[in-house]
Amino acid sequence: MPHCFNQIQNGGWMRRFGFAGIIFFALPLTATPAPHPSLTQLKATAKREVQLRHKHRAVVALQRAVMADPHWKLGWWDLADLLYQGKQYPAAAVAFQRLASLTPKVGLPWAMLGLCEFELRNFENSLNDIQKGRALGLPNDLNLQAVVIYHEAQDMLVLEEFDQANFILHSFAVAHKPYPGAILAFGLAALHLPLPTEQVNLYFTPRRLRLIRRLGQAEYWAAGKKYGLARQRFDELLRQYPKTPYLHYAYAELLKSSGKQSHSEAEFRQELLINPKSVATRLQLAADLMGDGHQKQAMALARAALKLDAGNYAAYYIIGSIYFHRNLFQPAWQATEKSKILMPNNAQIRYLLAQIDLRLHHMAAAQREQQAFLRLRRIASTYMQKGVLPASVYLQPKPRTSHAHATQPSPL
Repeated sequence: MPHCFNQIQNGGWMRRFGFAGIIFFALPLTATPAPHPSLTQLKATAKREVQLRHKHRAVVALQRAVMADPHWKLGWWDLADLLYQGKQYPAAAVAFQRLASLTPKVGLPWAMLGLCEFELRNFENSLNDIQKGRALGLPNDLNLQAVVIYHEAQDMLVLEEFDQANFILHSFAVAHKPYPGAILAFGLAALHLPLPTEQVNLYFTPRRLRLIRRLGQAEYWAAGKKYGLARQRFDELLRQYPKTPYLHYAYAELLKSSGKQSHSEAEFRQELLINPKSVATRLQLAADLMGDGHQKQAMALARAALKLDAGNYAAYYIIGSIYFHRNLFQPAWQATEKSKILMPNNAQIRYLLAQIDLRLHHMAAAQREQQAFLRLRRIASTYMQKGVLPASVYLQPKPRTSHAHATQPSPL
């Protein structure tokens, strides 16, 4: 149950103002004010209330103590922890923010701040702070880590970072046992549905929820490389829900990850028939066709994607790559430069731009892009291997975009 703050009340007069009251005011005031407790006493009182698990009194005592000593880290932690347990998320967020400012290189306060921000529906800040907390390091507590990663994936869902959410959920599945929320998140990510899992019952029919759960289970199996079970489940779902947007897309991704890339193209094309406005499907199909040497088709798909989403960095990257392989270096530079402006922290883009600059004899620019590539490649490599950004991103800040997750590699 939520716990409220104690309110220090000034006692109101409980008597009527009659004759007795006049006599009272006429009496001399001989009482002396009580001495203010020392800082040592305030901290001792707060510690005692915490140890005795008097949560209500502990919050009040801790508030008094940290007001007297704003640099008391343990006090801020105990206060933030109690407020979070009591679901007092606005106040807990303030306390964790203060603790994080006192211990900027410690990951746990940032992660807990991110969890509070998730509850407050501030999903972008939540994602940034959770990623920062994970990068700086969390305690070796599997339950805590599972909660943090699960909420990171949910932030990505709400922010429509579906491929990144799926990637994070795959890393979650490798390290942690499944539970219903994670299965739901897998299903939401696969179907590109931007909702936190706790809200699914408000928006979907029982039949739709059954699809999300069953698809989520298939994705969980795929994360564990149980491809046979996953493909069998997809076959069943495609028979029952043949016109569901992004179901063929998810199956195409499964086929690619299980080594059956030659079969995935048909699924992507089927997705486009069902879901003709899907930018993601066009770009994934374009990337595959470009790798197979079908550059003309890939170019058409990338341009069609730009008509639907004029600010899509991946479409510009594909177009730049195709021009580069055709030795058309000036249009390649123009397209890739646009991609870099939209996503400056992507290693692949910076590498391609360095290669184009070399062909155009822009030697100084090529060197700058190569240096950026080497720095970002280390970040991307850590992320792809561990599902977490390296601490260096935060300990030695570099110019970055507004999203912390912009340093992550693109799905292309």
